[in-house]
Amino acid sequence: MDAAEILQQVLQHCGLSKSQLCTRARISRSTLDEYLRGKKQPAYAQLVRIADAAGMQLSVSVAPRRRAMPEQFRLVLEFGEMFPRKEREPLVDLSPIWRRAAS
Repeated sequence: MDAAEILQQVLQHCGLSKSQLCTRARISRSTLDEYLRGKKQPAYAQLVRIADAAGMQLSVSVAPRRRAMPEQFRLVLEFGEMFPRKEREPLVDLSPIWRRAAS
């Protein structure tokens, strides 16, 4: 979500006009309009001040971004699932040697 979307939500939920919000946040109307159009990006502190002026609280969360698995890799994994894994015997049976060494 970008700053313009955040400010649109603030305006929708606060019940104030743009002019009223600007007066309370101590910013010019043209600055708010530039933020809303995405022509300028406000600093985080500015967003907090605008939300506070609207009687709202701005919160931010941080989480790792999930990376999309490439389609070719997914296809390879699916192909590998077609063949069940077989248990294999060891190439050389060393149990007689271990028994002799232990006795």
